[in-house]
Amino acid sequence: MARLVFLRRTAAEVSLTGGEVYFDINGKNVGRLAPTDCFVDLPAGTYQIRMYKSHNYNTMVGFASVSVTVSEGESLMLRYTPPAVVSQPGNIQVSNYTPALADEVAQSTVSQIEADRTADRIKAENSRRGTRKAVKWIIIGSVATGVLIAISWIAYFAVFMSIL
Repeated sequence: MARLVFLRRTAAEVSLTGGEVYFDINGKNVGRLAPTDCFVDLPAGTYQIRMYKSHNYNTMVGFASVSVTVSEGESLMLRYTPPAVVSQPGNIQVSNYTPALADEVAQSTVSQIEADRTADRIKAENSRRGTRKAVKWIIIGSVATGVLIAISWIAYFAVFMSIL
């Protein structure tokens, strides 16, 4: 027997991209990704794998296909990455499977998602800080302009009154 292992979806991936990820083998839907690795045992041979993700209103997006040849006693790991934009295809990466490698890839994915989220939070905070600073200077400039105009009018009327 040969084995195909469909790498699990982490909670971070589910919260980021939502939906369900399905996988087909030779045109037949076999299952969907879960929080644990999905193992499919089959005879050695060549198989056409297709993976895709559910989207709004029961539509499917991110179709990706790959042909794999698996030998007797071999285990291959398939990792699906959904597209960033729904009109693009997804991606399937194939590698030899070991539990340690699967854990490493899953942890790496979680770390990357957390790093991206942290960078986005920092960027948003810097943007808010910049906006607050700009608003503060606009207000200070407006008040200063108003004070200068008032002082000019007072000086103008003082000069005008002293002439009379």
